[in-house]
Amino acid sequence: LGDLVSVDEGLKITLENKIKSPLISIWFDDGLIGVRKNAYDIIKSYGISPALSISNKFLLREKMFWRFMLSFITNTDYLRVLRSRLRKYGYVNEHKVSDFTLNNFSDDILYEIQNLYEEICPEFIQKDNFRVFDDLDGIAFLKNNGWIIANHSASHYPIGENSYHEKFVEEFNECDQIIKGLLKIDSMYWVLPFGRKYKLSPKVYDYHEKRNKYLVLVGNKLNKNINNMCINRINIPTHLNGNEFHRYLHRLK
Repeated sequence: LGDLVSVDEGLKITLENKIKSPLISIWFDDGLIGVRKNAYDIIKSYGISPALSISNKFLLREKMFWRFMLSFITNTDYLRVLRSRLRKYGYVNEHKVSDFTLNNFSDDILYEIQNLYEEICPEFIQKDNFRVFDDLDGIAFLKNNGWIIANHSASHYPIGENSYHEKFVEEFNECDQIIKGLLKIDSMYWVLPFGRKYKLSPKVYDYHEKRNKYLVLVGNKLNKNINNMCINRINIPTHLNGNEFHRYLHRLK
């Protein structure tokens, strides 16, 4: 199938145009604690260094991921309340709330989600909900054991899309500063939240090139070279078995 390599090693080989066989690296997003608890020992046995993208608002317990807040609302009896509050922004019942809020993301819609979440979720539960994310000690442990810690933006908003691209630089700069201050890392990777290429604003390419950062996308295609400092990743469907995974990779270009 290919050679399993560390992320930095795979990038180096690709940039030097020395690819002799398919290279496979592993990348995790969001800084979830389950990565360290469940994947660390398994990956360690292969002797490679994966990458983990983190958002500083989750790491520091300053703000809950807005999609997780939406999930909490969805799994209570308050989704009907959110639907009602979203109607002034164009929501109709035929829309899925998860699709509508992402496709029409704005400060106003974010406010409606966060405001309702804080209304219905007691403060002690809000604090407890952050346990799904790893803490600073956990991320430092991974860093000290060779993992690459990458920048996933401060708050995981859809900053690559036309609806919210004006926050692109601000969000990545904030996370860069936190990573550098707390972990002593100059992150060379800006990992785009969501990464829906058909929604991608062309402005993001100008933004990241001016900062001399690698822009990491879910492009679902192979990296035969690194054009414009963009790295594509493959989002593997979780239902595939080994043979299906092999065929899936071979269909990519």
